Amino acid sequence: MTDLTQIEIVDDTALAHKKFDGYLTRSDGEKEFLNWQTLYQCRKKDGRWKISGFFGYLPYPLGIQKKAGNLKKEFQLAPVSMLLQDLTHRF
Repeated sequence: MTDLTQIEIVDDTALAHKKFDGYLTRSDGEKEFLNWQTLYQCRKKDGRWKISGFFGYLPYPLGIQKKAGNLKKEFQLAPVSMLLQDLTHRF
């Protein structure tokens, strides 16, 4: 149901991708689909990694969001490397 295997590290910054992909069965038998991801910004301080921020409930797969009536809307997102560069300039 969750996956936290994609972690991009540049020097003392990292971006971890936690993906939620699956479903829960509600008490009425209906399925509640989980299809989002959270990106965690991390910094290494004193030899240990700490979460310094996050972007939550992003569409998964990233770049596609389902709309009513089964329409899809494409989003142009910045590459992860640009997010990491931004992190290094903030701290």
